[in-house]
Amino acid sequence: MHVLTIVGARPQFIKAAALSLAIREDGRIEETLLHTGQHYDPALSEVFFDELKIPQPDYMLNVGSASHGTQTGKMLTEIEKVLLQNRPDAVLVYGDTNSTLAGALAAAKLHIRPYYRELQQTASEDERIRFIEPVSTTEIVNRCHDYDAGIYLLDPGNYNQLHALPNKLFAFIQARLGLVISPNPAMAHVVKQYECGIVSEDYSIEAFANAMQQLTLERVNEFKQRSHVAAKELCAGKANTYWLEAAEASIQHSK
Repeated sequence: MHVLTIVGARPQFIKAAALSLAIREDGRIEETLLHTGQHYDPALSEVFFDELKIPQPDYMLNVGSASHGTQTGKMLTEIEKVLLQNRPDAVLVYGDTNSTLAGALAAAKLHIRPYYRELQQTASEDERIRFIEPVSTTEIVNRCHDYDAGIYLLDPGNYNQLHALPNKLFAFIQARLGLVISPNPAMAHVVKQYECGIVSEDYSIEAFANAMQQLTLERVNEFKQRSHVAAKELCAGKANTYWLEAAEASIQHSK
């Protein structure tokens, strides 16, 4: 199977760091990586490829800055050329950026199945797995609130991932979920401080499965109550107050 992965913006690089590496290590899937150049500043692009050890792109479009329509149009034209040249079996896109739109549209017009749909089809025979259609960022917490537990395993393959405090962690807390997470130090510190979940002993699948097996209805309800307390502290309003106080103190100190 041949997959064309399309990235172009910072959040997509972080996602590709995990999945592209897994694809290439697995060996059963051939991946071609295309970078649209939507984010092109070294601090927003090259540094992620270097630090996260992402494979260098096979295609670099260098679309640069432009209006949404112009930028997306340039991407669409160039991505179509790559698709026609490579004829992949599936296209993998991330998120909701111009790069995502151009990649998905080019694939759809050439009748190439986006890889997300391929995964859906593969998992359709397992009734335990459900795919939720994408929602806007403003709806993530509300959607998560429909569930009881948030589960997040982050491979510590590099310094940034080892010490990350991802948005997902705070989305789970704001949704008042119980948590099961990998033992990345910063994430583990938050979960242990507020006693709102379980931290696996290590990063192995076995340890993570063991952590999930410790969940009981009673413990989940307890974790959800503690996430409710944590959410009041770990919210944007509270953080903004801290930043405002720090800024005011800095101004007073400079006088």
